[in-house]
Amino acid sequence: MSDALAAINFDITTYPTLTSIIKRFENTWVYSDLQYVIDEAQQAFNELSLNSWAFNQMVTAFEEQMNLAEVVKQTLLLLEQSNLYKLENGLPVNNEKPSISIQNVSNSNIAVQSEGAQQSISINEQVFEDLLAVIKASNIESKEPLITAVEDMQAESKSGSIGNTYKAFIGAAANHMTLIAPFIPALTAMM
Repeated sequence: MSDALAAINFDITTYPTLTSIIKRFENTWVYSDLQYVIDEAQQAFNELSLNSWAFNQMVTAFEEQMNLAEVVKQTLLLLEQSNLYKLENGLPVNNEKPSISIQNVSNSNIAVQSEGAQQSISINEQVFEDLLAVIKASNIESKEPLITAVEDMQAESKSGSIGNTYKAFIGAAANHMTLIAPFIPALTAMM
């Protein structure tokens, strides 16, 4: 699985589309509940009255692998909800179009850069507020780089896109995907 995950980033011939990435992991143990493996091993361990430090270390390592598989699964499920995946598979796409409101204009043709015309772009700030709250409430040791990255995205969102700062945020949050995964769809929609 490690090789497959790494190949997604550099092997465009094997994974040319988002759909090919998602299909690669179908019917794999990423979608399996492997808790029974630990339960059966623990039962055998107890029945044999063993006392082995190595066994406990292997159980811990296996649980960590299960947690990583869960993160991969959640990410794949999120990607299946993306507009890109839907477009690739001919599914209906949710196009949230910004609304434009023009008020107090009479007998006037408004042109770009005309005097007296104002425009404003409204961004849902709540996603940034919620993300900051989750980071601050987490047990992450070094929160400041993540907080700064979110604040940078929030500032850049006022210009209409978070493309540049999103990459920096994802880089800073790479080890905390379970924490930020619920926010990824909302953030990618702003790119």
